[in-house]
Amino acid sequence: KPERKLYLDLRKSLEKHRKNLHLVRIENLVGQGVPDIHCTYYCTSFWLELKVSDAKKPPLSKYQLAWHKQHHDAGGSSWILQRTQKEEHVKLFTGSGVRNIPAWVPVLELPVPASRSRLDKNVFEEIFDLIRERQTRKFD
Repeated sequence: KPERKLYLDLRKSLEKHRKNLHLVRIENLVGQGVPDIHCTYYCTSFWLELKVSDAKKPPLSKYQLAWHKQHHDAGGSSWILQRTQKEEHVKLFTGSGVRNIPAWVPVLELPVPASRSRLDKNVFEEIFDLIRERQTRKFD
């Protein structure tokens, strides 16, 4: 499954942060709509949904949309990481963006270096650092 490969790429690329990183991959048996990974990165906890799609916006099910909305309404943090089918770009969306789908745009969009078939290690670090920074500002 493409999302599994994205997860493995993510985990491998963040390996050097393993003392400050805890990733728990959630299987769909938990419940409909629950994101793929619960992450803790340098004392910042958040949920991350993985999508592999060429669509402008992540294709989320009605259960996923409802989960992100309820989680945000309760004060939680969730994100959607979308990679294109050919691994050319990654986009990061806030989970709270599901409240207004027409206006939902990525908070970050990065190209994958053309010389590599896998994501550059710095791409995932930049994504996780952005999440950490935004959450720190939210709670300060």
